[in-house]
Amino acid sequence: MPLTSDNSTYEVAYGVALTVHIVSAVAGFGMLALSGLYGSWGRRIETAKELRDVRQFFGPPNRIGRSLWLVPLAGGIALWLNHGVNALGQAWVIAAVVCWAAATAVAVRVIWPAERLIRPVVIRLADEPVELDVKGREELSALCRPIVAAAAFCDVIFTIALALMVLKPGS
Repeated sequence: MPLTSDNSTYEVAYGVALTVHIVSAVAGFGMLALSGLYGSWGRRIETAKELRDVRQFFGPPNRIGRSLWLVPLAGGIALWLNHGVNALGQAWVIAAVVCWAAATAVAVRVIWPAERLIRPVVIRLADEPVELDVKGREELSALCRPIVAAAAFCDVIFTIALALMVLKPGS
């Protein structure tokens, strides 16, 4: 049932769903982008200070990035509340969901596992009292390599999905 101007309960529900959709997309995809950025820095670390900066990002688990799971759920609810159930079958909606699924698959299969592997390495390297050795830098660089490419892919996918939602081609 689409929203009507005389039904404030639906308007509030739509506003909440849309807000959750937008905030979770920005937070989830933003954290994927930051993973790529810090992964890129992690590949080029040469000093203990640079390592501390990378450790600050990769040290704690990335729970904010998991908000990515809310994106299609909240977006689907907002779309359904605003335009009815038939809106969920529009081509641009399906294309946006495919974009989300592709980015989430990359996050689940590449980015988040790499972050889990990087975490103990940056903690161990940062706790060592000596300057970074070549072996430690190479180990960190190898672990960060897949994150950089995967995050760039997710950034492109996010841009496409955003364009689909703003432009709504074919509707």
